[in-house]
Amino acid sequence: MTIEASAVRFPRTADLCLLKIHFVVGGVMGKIAILSAGNTGIAAALHVSSLGYNPMVYTRNAAKLAALQGSAISSTGVIDGLWKIHASDNLAEVLDGADFIIICTWANNHNDVFKNVRDWAKNNPGSAIRLIVFNGNWGAYEAFQILAGEDGIQKERLTIAESTGMPYVSKFMFDNEKPEQSASLLFKGLKSSIEIAYAINSDAHEGTNRFLSSAYSNVLNYDTVFATSLMAPNPIIHAPLCLLNMTRIESGSEYYMLSDGFTERTEQLVRHIDGERHNLANALKSPYIPITAQLNGFWGSHYLTLTELFKNNPVYSSLIGPKDIRHRFIQEDIPYGIAPLVALGNLLGVPTPTCEALLTIYRDYFGDPFEGPSFDKAVIDQLQ
Repeated sequence: MTIEASAVRFPRTADLCLLKIHFVVGGVMGKIAILSAGNTGIAAALHVSSLGYNPMVYTRNAAKLAALQGSAISSTGVIDGLWKIHASDNLAEVLDGADFIIICTWANNHNDVFKNVRDWAKNNPGSAIRLIVFNGNWGAYEAFQILAGEDGIQKERLTIAESTGMPYVSKFMFDNEKPEQSASLLFKGLKSSIEIAYAINSDAHEGTNRFLSSAYSNVLNYDTVFATSLMAPNPIIHAPLCLLNMTRIESGSEYYMLSDGFTERTEQLVRHIDGERHNLANALKSPYIPITAQLNGFWGSHYLTLTELFKNNPVYSSLIGPKDIRHRFIQEDIPYGIAPLVALGNLLGVPTPTCEALLTIYRDYFGDPFEGPSFDKAVIDQLQ
């Protein structure tokens, strides 16, 4: 099938003329639903729009919706210019006619999102469902449980993929008082390489693979979603770093997380967690790339240590640390980054002493169980 669609960009040039891009996409369709208007969701919308796709963003946040429905987004950095992005708080409107659904919400919200997509899919029986979760954090595992389970939809309609990490480094900003006049994006980084795995792939025409290959310079495919979720880079860095810098976070201090807040001893702690994840990957017969090699691969660099990499890569060296304990580096990365490692270790009989200690301290410190995904051996066997 051939679909004609359009995207509108207002380039920042001397004459500020309107450039309207018309494109025809054969086989791979034009509309992309993006669920979340956070930093990653908006970066994804601008990125795919710059490639000629037609994104539509879903958000329930009234201020973000006003910002997106108002003036064009002013973007600086990797992608420059003024970009008009369509948005709605009506999920059905966003999903209708979408050829790909990109999920960029916090992992804590994945289950509710997947249930809503499932319910929409049941009311639209002719639609193929192609889900891509940025970043995984067990999103593909949970999507498979919900969408391919007993109360799910036909598996032949279903494709579920996830990435190891966020493909973008960006900051979406607007004035809460005048959101419709002030939307901007600081687009600091677009990774040259992403790692992808499928929980299920019923896409006979390989449309998802072709879409990803059109968007990213290098797409590394893994055979199992245990690889992508186990190798999620953020949790094993953020979890120990936030704990070691908790007084800074609680006092609202400004500091550079991966330079001011990172030392050789911190790197040693990260490597212990990295080793425990590697042992879990071995037990699951899953590929695994150690964290330093993985991050180098994202950016095409060759640093020997994380300390060197963070110091010399401006995307990392300029990262401001959290100023509030409600930050996703804590509230997402503990339940969906560290807790799953402990749960899998218990289920598979693989010791995870550093992860267990880290999780125990967080639970005691916050008085919060930090519960993440629940694992079922039967589902694990299917996904292996």
